[in-house]
Amino acid sequence: MDVLTLVFRYVGSRRVAFWAMLFVAIGVAANTVVVAVMDGFQDRVKAHVRGTESDLTVSVRGYMVQRHLAEVERILAGEMKSAGGDLVALAPHRQALGMAANTKAIGGSKQLPVRITGIDFKREAEVIPLKKMMTENLRAEHAHLRVSQEALDDPFANQILPGLIMGTSLADALDLRLGDDVQIVSVTLKNNDNGEVSFGSSNKVFQLVGCFDSGREDYDSLYVYMTSADFGQAVYGGDRTRPDCASVQVKVDDPGNVAKVKSRLESSYPTIEVTTWEEKNRTLLGAIRVEKMIIVIILFFIIAVAAGSILGILNMMVSEKRKDIGILRSMGMSSRRVTIVFLGCGALIGLVGAVLGAGLGMVIAANVNAIKDFLARPPLNIEVFSAEIYRFKDIPTRMEPAWIGGVALGAFLLATLAGAISAAAAARLDPVRCLKDQ
Repeated sequence: MDVLTLVFRYVGSRRVAFWAMLFVAIGVAANTVVVAVMDGFQDRVKAHVRGTESDLTVSVRGYMVQRHLAEVERILAGEMKSAGGDLVALAPHRQALGMAANTKAIGGSKQLPVRITGIDFKREAEVIPLKKMMTENLRAEHAHLRVSQEALDDPFANQILPGLIMGTSLADALDLRLGDDVQIVSVTLKNNDNGEVSFGSSNKVFQLVGCFDSGREDYDSLYVYMTSADFGQAVYGGDRTRPDCASVQVKVDDPGNVAKVKSRLESSYPTIEVTTWEEKNRTLLGAIRVEKMIIVIILFFIIAVAAGSILGILNMMVSEKRKDIGILRSMGMSSRRVTIVFLGCGALIGLVGAVLGAGLGMVIAANVNAIKDFLARPPLNIEVFSAEIYRFKDIPTRMEPAWIGGVALGAFLLATLAGAISAAAAARLDPVRCLKDQ
Protein backbone atom coordinates (compact mmCIF):
# COMPACT_ATOMS: atom_id res chain seq x y z
CA MET A 1 0.00 0.00 0.00
CA ASP A 2 2.86 2.40 0.82
CA VAL A 3 4.29 1.74 -2.65
CA LEU A 4 1.00 2.65 -4.37
CA THR A 5 0.72 5.78 -2.24
CA LEU A 6 4.17 6.89 -3.34
CA VAL A 7 3.38 6.15 -7.00
CA PHE A 8 0.21 8.27 -6.98
CA ARG A 9 1.92 11.04 -4.98
CA TYR A 10 4.94 11.25 -7.27
CA VAL A 11 2.87 11.22 -10.47
CA GLY A 12 0.19 13.56 -9.13
CA SER A 13 2.69 16.10 -7.88
CA ARG A 14 4.22 16.67 -11.29
CA ARG A 15 2.09 18.50 -13.85
CA VAL A 16 4.43 17.43 -16.64
CA ALA A 17 3.35 13.81 -16.01
CA PHE A 18 -0.15 14.74 -17.18
CA TRP A 19 1.32 16.12 -20.40
CA ALA A 20 3.11 12.79 -20.90
CA MET A 21 -0.21 11.00 -20.42
CA LEU A 22 -1.74 13.34 -22.99
CA PHE A 23 1.00 12.57 -25.54
CA VAL A 24 0.49 8.84 -25.04
CA ALA A 25 -3.28 9.29 -25.40
CA ILE A 26 -2.89 11.29 -28.63
CA GLY A 27 -0.60 8.65 -30.11
CA VAL A 28 -2.94 5.79 -29.21
CA ALA A 29 -6.01 7.73 -30.44
CA ALA A 30 -4.32 8.56 -33.76
CA ASN A 31 -3.34 4.94 -34.30
CA THR A 32 -6.82 3.74 -33.36
CA VAL A 33 -8.53 6.08 -35.82
CA VAL A 34 -6.08 5.29 -38.63
CA VAL A 35 -6.38 1.53 -38.12
CA ALA A 36 -10.19 1.76 -38.03
CA VAL A 37 -10.30 3.82 -41.24
CA MET A 38 -7.73 1.67 -43.05
CA ASP A 39 -9.58 -1.52 -42.06
CA GLY A 40 -12.80 0.07 -43.28
CA PHE A 41 -11.19 1.02 -46.60
CA GLN A 42 -9.78 -2.48 -46.94
CA ASP A 43 -13.22 -4.02 -46.38
CA ARG A 44 -14.86 -1.58 -48.80
CA VAL A 45 -12.24 -2.18 -51.51
CA LYS A 46 -12.55 -5.95 -51.05
CA ALA A 47 -16.33 -5.66 -51.35
CA HIS A 48 -15.97 -3.67 -54.58
CA VAL A 49 -13.41 -6.12 -55.94
CA ARG A 50 -15.69 -9.02 -55.05
CA GLY A 51 -18.47 -7.22 -56.90
CA THR A 52 -16.54 -7.42 -60.17
CA GLU A 53 -14.47 -10.58 -59.77
CA SER A 54 -15.63 -14.17 -59.63
CA ASP A 55 -14.50 -16.33 -56.72
CA LEU A 56 -12.38 -18.49 -59.02
CA THR A 57 -11.12 -18.34 -62.60
CA VAL A 58 -10.60 -21.70 -64.32
CA SER A 59 -8.91 -22.54 -67.61
CA VAL A 60 -7.55 -25.70 -69.22
CA ARG A 61 -3.77 -25.96 -69.09
CA GLY A 62 -1.28 -26.36 -71.88
CA TYR A 63 -3.29 -26.50 -75.08
CA MET A 64 -5.99 -24.61 -76.93
CA VAL A 65 -9.46 -26.12 -76.56
CA GLN A 66 -11.96 -24.91 -79.14
CA ARG A 67 -14.96 -25.77 -76.93
CA HIS A 68 -13.31 -24.51 -73.78
CA LEU A 69 -16.50 -23.98 -71.78
CA ALA A 70 -17.79 -27.47 -72.51
CA GLU A 71 -14.45 -28.98 -71.47
CA VAL A 72 -14.41 -27.09 -68.16
CA GLU A 73 -18.05 -28.05 -67.54
CA ARG A 74 -17.16 -31.71 -68.18
CA ILE A 75 -14.20 -31.62 -65.80
CA LEU A 76 -16.09 -29.84 -63.02
CA ALA A 77 -19.43 -31.65 -63.43
CA GLY A 78 -18.99 -33.51 -60.14
CA GLU A 79 -18.04 -30.30 -58.29
CA MET A 80 -21.27 -28.42 -59.01
CA LYS A 81 -23.73 -27.81 -56.19
CA SER A 82 -26.38 -29.82 -58.03
CA ALA A 83 -24.02 -32.81 -57.74
CA GLY A 84 -23.21 -32.15 -54.07
CA GLY A 85 -20.13 -29.97 -54.68
CA ASP A 86 -19.12 -26.42 -53.79
CA LEU A 87 -19.49 -24.68 -57.17
CA VAL A 88 -22.68 -22.72 -57.82
CA ALA A 89 -22.32 -21.27 -61.33
CA LEU A 90 -19.96 -21.03 -64.30
CA ALA A 91 -19.65 -18.15 -66.78
CA PRO A 92 -17.45 -18.00 -69.92
CA HIS A 93 -15.16 -15.05 -70.64
CA ARG A 94 -13.46 -13.93 -73.85
CA GLN A 95 -11.19 -10.90 -73.65
CA ALA A 96 -9.26 -8.60 -75.95
CA LEU A 97 -7.86 -5.09 -75.93
CA GLY A 98 -9.23 -2.33 -78.11
CA MET A 99 -10.52 1.20 -78.41
CA ALA A 100 -14.00 2.61 -77.87
CA ALA A 101 -15.00 5.75 -79.76
CA ASN A 102 -17.96 8.10 -79.86
CA THR A 103 -17.73 9.62 -83.32
CA LYS A 104 -20.74 11.87 -82.67
CA ALA A 105 -19.47 13.44 -79.45
CA ILE A 106 -19.74 17.19 -79.06
CA GLY A 107 -16.42 18.74 -79.99
CA GLY A 108 -15.32 15.84 -82.18
CA SER A 109 -14.59 12.15 -81.88
CA LYS A 110 -13.54 10.76 -78.51
CA GLN A 111 -11.56 7.53 -78.17
CA LEU A 112 -10.41 5.60 -75.11
CA PRO A 113 -8.68 2.24 -74.57
CA VAL A 114 -10.94 -0.56 -73.34
CA ARG A 115 -10.82 -4.19 -72.32
CA ILE A 116 -13.39 -5.95 -74.47
CA THR A 117 -15.10 -8.86 -72.70
CA GLY A 118 -17.40 -11.39 -74.34
CA ILE A 119 -19.92 -12.85 -71.89
CA ASP A 120 -23.14 -14.80 -71.55
CA PHE A 121 -25.21 -12.18 -69.68
CA LYS A 122 -27.46 -14.58 -67.76
CA ARG A 123 -24.55 -16.77 -66.70
CA GLU A 124 -22.45 -13.71 -65.79
CA ALA A 125 -25.24 -12.36 -63.58
CA GLU A 126 -25.16 -15.64 -61.63
CA VAL A 127 -21.43 -15.30 -60.92
CA ILE A 128 -21.14 -11.57 -60.08
CA PRO A 129 -23.90 -9.08 -59.07
CA LEU A 130 -24.02 -7.55 -62.55
CA LYS A 131 -27.71 -6.62 -62.37
CA LYS A 132 -27.18 -4.83 -59.06
CA MET A 133 -24.28 -2.88 -60.57
CA MET A 134 -26.60 -1.80 -63.39
CA THR A 135 -29.43 -0.66 -61.09
CA GLU A 136 -28.89 -0.15 -57.34
CA ASN A 137 -25.24 0.91 -57.62
CA LEU A 138 -25.91 3.71 -60.11
CA ARG A 139 -25.70 7.14 -58.54
CA ALA A 140 -28.29 9.86 -59.06
CA GLU A 141 -26.23 11.64 -61.72
CA HIS A 142 -26.28 8.44 -63.81
CA ALA A 143 -30.05 8.04 -63.88
CA HIS A 144 -29.94 8.49 -67.66
CA LEU A 145 -27.78 5.36 -67.90
CA ARG A 146 -30.15 3.10 -65.96
CA VAL A 147 -31.81 0.30 -67.95
CA SER A 148 -35.49 -0.48 -67.55
CA GLN A 149 -36.56 -3.42 -65.39
CA GLU A 150 -37.97 -5.16 -68.46
CA ALA A 151 -34.64 -5.00 -70.28
CA LEU A 152 -32.64 -6.08 -67.24
CA ASP A 153 -33.23 -9.80 -67.81
CA ASP A 154 -31.14 -9.60 -70.98
CA PRO A 155 -30.15 -6.12 -72.21
CA PHE A 156 -28.61 -7.64 -75.35
CA ALA A 157 -31.91 -9.08 -76.60
CA ASN A 158 -33.98 -7.51 -79.39
CA GLN A 159 -31.31 -5.08 -80.58
CA ILE A 160 -30.97 -3.90 -84.16
CA LEU A 161 -27.25 -3.31 -83.66
CA PRO A 162 -25.05 -5.54 -81.47
CA GLY A 163 -25.36 -4.42 -77.86
CA LEU A 164 -22.65 -3.11 -75.53
CA ILE A 165 -22.50 -2.59 -71.75
CA MET A 166 -19.82 -0.40 -70.19
CA GLY A 167 -18.88 1.29 -66.92
CA THR A 168 -20.41 4.64 -66.03
CA SER A 169 -16.99 6.32 -65.88
CA LEU A 170 -16.25 5.25 -69.43
CA ALA A 171 -19.69 6.37 -70.62
CA ASP A 172 -19.17 9.78 -69.00
CA ALA A 173 -15.73 10.15 -70.57
CA LEU A 174 -17.14 9.36 -74.01
CA ASP A 175 -20.30 11.52 -73.56
CA LEU A 176 -22.58 8.54 -74.13
CA ARG A 177 -26.21 7.84 -73.29
CA LEU A 178 -28.24 4.67 -73.61
CA GLY A 179 -29.00 3.98 -77.25
CA ASP A 180 -25.95 5.84 -78.59
CA ASP A 181 -23.68 4.23 -81.15
CA VAL A 182 -20.21 3.18 -80.01
CA GLN A 183 -17.43 2.24 -82.38
CA ILE A 184 -15.23 -0.61 -81.14
CA VAL A 185 -11.81 -1.18 -82.67
CA SER A 186 -9.93 -4.31 -81.60
CA VAL A 187 -6.46 -5.59 -82.34
CA THR A 188 -5.51 -9.29 -82.28
CA LEU A 189 -2.63 -11.52 -83.31
CA LYS A 190 -3.11 -13.81 -86.31
CA ASN A 191 -1.11 -16.79 -87.57
CA ASN A 192 -0.89 -17.31 -91.33
CA ASP A 193 -0.33 -20.61 -93.15
CA ASN A 194 3.45 -20.16 -92.90
CA GLY A 195 3.31 -19.85 -89.10
CA GLU A 196 4.08 -16.14 -89.20
CA VAL A 197 2.40 -13.88 -86.65
CA SER A 198 0.77 -10.64 -87.75
CA PHE A 199 -1.60 -8.08 -86.29
CA GLY A 200 -5.22 -8.07 -87.28
CA SER A 201 -7.76 -5.35 -86.56
CA SER A 202 -11.51 -4.99 -86.78
CA ASN A 203 -13.92 -2.10 -86.57
CA LYS A 204 -17.58 -2.55 -85.61
CA VAL A 205 -20.44 -0.33 -84.43
CA PHE A 206 -22.36 -1.26 -81.27
CA GLN A 207 -25.31 0.25 -79.46
CA LEU A 208 -24.97 1.14 -75.77
CA VAL A 209 -27.68 -0.91 -74.02
CA GLY A 210 -26.60 -0.63 -70.38
CA CYS A 211 -24.07 0.73 -67.89
CA PHE A 212 -22.74 -0.54 -64.58
CA ASP A 213 -21.12 1.06 -61.54
CA SER A 214 -18.87 -1.30 -59.59
CA GLY A 215 -17.32 1.34 -57.36
CA ARG A 216 -13.91 0.61 -58.89
CA GLU A 217 -12.69 3.45 -61.06
CA ASP A 218 -10.13 1.20 -62.77
CA TYR A 219 -12.91 -1.18 -63.75
CA ASP A 220 -15.67 1.29 -64.62
CA SER A 221 -13.39 3.27 -66.91
CA LEU A 222 -11.97 0.28 -68.80
CA TYR A 223 -14.31 -2.70 -69.19
CA VAL A 224 -16.96 -3.16 -71.87
CA TYR A 225 -19.23 -6.20 -72.17
CA MET A 226 -20.75 -7.74 -75.27
CA THR A 227 -22.18 -11.15 -76.06
CA SER A 228 -19.71 -13.93 -76.74
CA ALA A 229 -21.10 -14.30 -80.28
CA ASP A 230 -20.66 -10.57 -81.00
CA PHE A 231 -17.15 -10.79 -79.57
CA GLY A 232 -16.32 -13.56 -82.04
CA GLN A 233 -17.57 -11.44 -84.93
CA ALA A 234 -16.04 -8.14 -83.78
CA VAL A 235 -12.64 -9.41 -82.63
CA TYR A 236 -12.05 -12.62 -84.59
CA GLY A 237 -14.12 -11.84 -87.67
CA GLY A 238 -16.28 -14.92 -87.17
CA ASP A 239 -13.28 -17.30 -87.14
CA ARG A 240 -14.78 -20.54 -85.80
CA THR A 241 -11.39 -22.06 -85.05
CA ARG A 242 -10.99 -19.71 -82.12
CA PRO A 243 -11.84 -21.02 -78.59
CA ASP A 244 -15.35 -20.18 -77.40
CA CYS A 245 -13.83 -18.64 -74.26
CA ALA A 246 -10.44 -17.88 -72.74
CA SER A 247 -11.43 -18.66 -69.14
CA VAL A 248 -14.42 -19.68 -67.07
CA GLN A 249 -15.53 -17.61 -64.08
CA VAL A 250 -16.72 -19.66 -61.11
CA LYS A 251 -18.91 -18.80 -58.12
CA VAL A 252 -18.31 -20.79 -54.94
CA ASP A 253 -21.13 -21.63 -52.53
CA ASP A 254 -19.17 -20.41 -49.47
CA PRO A 255 -17.04 -17.32 -50.26
CA GLY A 256 -14.93 -17.92 -47.17
CA ASN A 257 -13.95 -21.35 -48.49
CA VAL A 258 -12.41 -20.16 -51.77
CA ALA A 259 -8.78 -21.03 -50.96
CA LYS A 260 -9.67 -24.57 -49.85
CA VAL A 261 -11.82 -25.15 -52.94
CA LYS A 262 -8.98 -23.95 -55.19
CA SER A 263 -6.48 -26.26 -53.49
CA ARG A 264 -8.79 -29.25 -53.84
CA LEU A 265 -9.60 -28.56 -57.49
CA GLU A 266 -5.94 -28.21 -58.45
CA SER A 267 -5.00 -31.43 -56.67
CA SER A 268 -7.97 -33.34 -58.09
CA TYR A 269 -7.84 -32.00 -61.66
CA PRO A 270 -4.24 -31.35 -62.78
CA THR A 271 -5.38 -30.41 -66.31
CA ILE A 272 -6.94 -27.14 -65.13
CA GLU A 273 -5.44 -23.92 -63.80
CA VAL A 274 -7.33 -22.23 -60.97
CA THR A 275 -6.87 -18.64 -59.74
CA THR A 276 -8.67 -17.00 -56.82
CA TRP A 277 -9.98 -13.43 -56.83
CA GLU A 278 -7.38 -12.48 -54.20
CA GLU A 279 -4.54 -13.79 -56.37
CA LYS A 280 -5.80 -11.78 -59.34
CA ASN A 281 -5.85 -8.63 -57.20
CA ARG A 282 -2.76 -9.39 -55.12
CA THR A 283 -1.10 -6.07 -55.99
CA LEU A 284 -4.08 -3.91 -55.00
CA LEU A 285 -4.82 -5.74 -51.74
CA GLY A 286 -1.12 -5.97 -50.86
CA ALA A 287 -0.68 -2.23 -51.40
CA ILE A 288 -3.48 -1.49 -48.93
CA ARG A 289 -1.96 -3.78 -46.30
CA VAL A 290 1.51 -2.27 -46.73
CA GLU A 291 0.13 1.29 -46.60
CA LYS A 292 -1.72 0.46 -43.39
CA MET A 293 1.40 -0.94 -41.76
CA ILE A 294 3.55 2.02 -42.83
CA ILE A 295 1.07 4.56 -41.44
CA VAL A 296 0.74 2.63 -38.17
CA ILE A 297 4.53 2.46 -37.78
CA ILE A 298 4.90 6.17 -38.49
CA LEU A 299 2.18 7.12 -36.01
CA PHE A 300 3.66 4.79 -33.42
CA PHE A 301 6.62 7.14 -33.30
CA ILE A 302 4.29 9.59 -31.55
CA ILE A 303 3.95 7.06 -28.74
CA ALA A 304 7.71 6.48 -28.81
CA VAL A 305 8.28 10.23 -28.35
CA ALA A 306 5.81 10.19 -25.46
CA ALA A 307 7.72 7.26 -23.93
CA GLY A 308 10.93 9.27 -24.29
CA SER A 309 9.32 12.17 -22.44
CA ILE A 310 8.23 9.75 -19.70
CA LEU A 311 11.82 8.55 -19.40
CA GLY A 312 13.04 12.15 -19.05
CA ILE A 313 10.36 12.96 -16.47
CA LEU A 314 11.14 9.91 -14.36
CA ASN A 315 14.91 10.47 -14.56
CA MET A 316 14.33 14.02 -13.32
CA MET A 317 12.10 12.65 -10.60
CA VAL A 318 14.81 10.22 -9.49
CA SER A 319 17.31 13.08 -9.27
CA GLU A 320 14.90 15.27 -7.30
CA LYS A 321 13.86 12.48 -4.94
CA ARG A 322 17.37 11.35 -4.01
CA LYS A 323 16.84 12.51 -0.43
CA ASP A 324 13.49 10.71 -0.23
CA ILE A 325 15.07 7.58 -1.63
CA GLY A 326 17.91 7.79 0.94
CA ILE A 327 15.43 8.24 3.81
CA LEU A 328 13.23 5.38 2.60
CA ARG A 329 16.19 3.06 2.19
CA SER A 330 17.55 4.00 5.63
CA MET A 331 14.11 3.20 7.10
CA GLY A 332 14.31 -0.30 5.69
CA MET A 333 12.72 -0.09 2.24
CA SER A 334 14.43 -2.56 -0.06
CA SER A 335 15.91 -1.62 -3.41
CA ARG A 336 13.26 -3.90 -4.97
CA ARG A 337 10.44 -1.79 -3.56
CA VAL A 338 12.17 1.40 -4.71
CA THR A 339 12.32 -0.15 -8.18
CA ILE A 340 8.60 -0.94 -8.03
CA VAL A 341 7.80 2.68 -7.10
CA PHE A 342 9.38 4.20 -10.19
CA LEU A 343 8.35 1.31 -12.42
CA GLY A 344 4.80 1.93 -11.19
CA CYS A 345 5.08 5.62 -12.08
CA GLY A 346 5.88 4.76 -15.71
CA ALA A 347 3.21 2.05 -15.81
CA LEU A 348 0.57 4.42 -14.36
CA ILE A 349 1.32 7.14 -16.91
CA GLY A 350 1.24 4.56 -19.73
CA LEU A 351 -1.95 2.87 -18.48
CA VAL A 352 -3.93 6.10 -18.11
CA GLY A 353 -2.68 7.43 -21.47
CA ALA A 354 -3.38 4.14 -23.28
CA VAL A 355 -6.91 3.78 -21.87
CA LEU A 356 -7.82 7.41 -22.56
CA GLY A 357 -6.29 7.22 -26.06
CA ALA A 358 -8.11 4.00 -26.97
CA GLY A 359 -11.41 5.43 -25.72
CA LEU A 360 -10.90 8.74 -27.53
CA GLY A 361 -9.85 6.95 -30.72
CA MET A 362 -12.95 4.74 -30.71
CA VAL A 363 -15.22 7.75 -30.15
CA ILE A 364 -13.60 9.63 -33.04
CA ALA A 365 -13.72 6.57 -35.33
CA ALA A 366 -17.40 6.00 -34.51
CA ASN A 367 -18.23 9.64 -35.33
CA VAL A 368 -15.72 10.27 -38.10
CA ASN A 369 -18.41 11.01 -40.69
CA ALA A 370 -20.14 13.50 -38.39
CA ILE A 371 -16.77 15.19 -37.88
CA LYS A 372 -16.21 15.19 -41.66
CA ASP A 373 -19.60 16.85 -42.25
CA PHE A 374 -18.93 19.44 -39.52
CA LEU A 375 -15.58 20.42 -41.06
CA ALA A 376 -17.19 20.70 -44.50
CA ARG A 377 -19.76 23.24 -43.31
CA PRO A 378 -19.14 27.02 -43.25
CA PRO A 379 -17.15 28.79 -42.02
CA LEU A 380 -14.51 26.03 -42.03
CA ASN A 381 -15.29 24.57 -45.49
CA ILE A 382 -12.58 21.92 -45.06
CA GLU A 383 -13.10 18.89 -47.31
CA VAL A 384 -11.21 16.00 -45.72
CA PHE A 385 -12.84 13.29 -47.82
CA SER A 386 -13.95 13.69 -51.43
CA ALA A 387 -16.66 11.26 -52.55
CA GLU A 388 -15.77 12.01 -56.18
CA ILE A 389 -12.20 10.83 -55.67
CA TYR A 390 -12.76 7.85 -53.40
CA ARG A 391 -16.15 6.83 -54.84
CA PHE A 392 -17.49 6.31 -51.29
CA LYS A 393 -20.35 8.37 -49.87
CA ASP A 394 -18.92 8.08 -46.36
CA ILE A 395 -15.63 7.24 -44.68
CA PRO A 396 -15.71 3.50 -44.01
CA THR A 397 -14.48 2.34 -40.61
CA ARG A 398 -14.11 -0.98 -38.85
CA MET A 399 -12.86 -1.17 -35.28
CA GLU A 400 -10.88 -4.35 -34.75
CA PRO A 401 -10.55 -5.04 -30.98
CA ALA A 402 -7.28 -6.95 -31.48
CA TRP A 403 -5.65 -3.99 -33.27
CA ILE A 404 -6.92 -1.41 -30.77
CA GLY A 405 -5.84 -3.56 -27.85
CA GLY A 406 -2.45 -4.15 -29.48
CA VAL A 407 -1.81 -0.42 -29.94
CA ALA A 408 -2.86 0.35 -26.35
CA LEU A 409 -0.74 -2.52 -25.03
CA GLY A 410 2.25 -1.32 -27.05
CA ALA A 411 1.92 2.17 -25.60
CA PHE A 412 1.62 0.78 -22.07
CA LEU A 413 4.70 -1.42 -22.52
CA LEU A 414 6.78 1.47 -23.90
CA ALA A 415 5.83 3.66 -20.93
CA THR A 416 6.56 0.80 -18.54
CA LEU A 417 9.94 0.27 -20.21
CA ALA A 418 10.73 3.95 -19.65
CA GLY A 419 9.77 3.50 -16.01
CA ALA A 420 11.93 0.37 -15.75
CA ILE A 421 15.03 2.27 -16.93
CA SER A 422 14.47 5.01 -14.37
CA ALA A 423 13.63 2.45 -11.67
CA ALA A 424 16.89 0.61 -12.31
CA ALA A 425 18.78 3.88 -11.84
CA ALA A 426 16.91 4.58 -8.60
CA ALA A 427 17.62 1.08 -7.26
CA ARG A 428 21.37 1.55 -7.77
CA LEU A 429 21.53 4.68 -5.63
CA ASP A 430 23.54 4.41 -2.38
CA PRO A 431 21.30 5.61 0.49
CA VAL A 432 24.27 6.95 2.47
CA ARG A 433 25.48 9.01 -0.49
CA CYS A 434 21.92 10.22 -1.17
CA LEU A 435 21.67 11.62 2.39
CA LYS A 436 25.21 12.96 2.37
CA ASP A 437 24.74 14.84 -0.94
CA GLN A 438 21.68 16.73 0.33
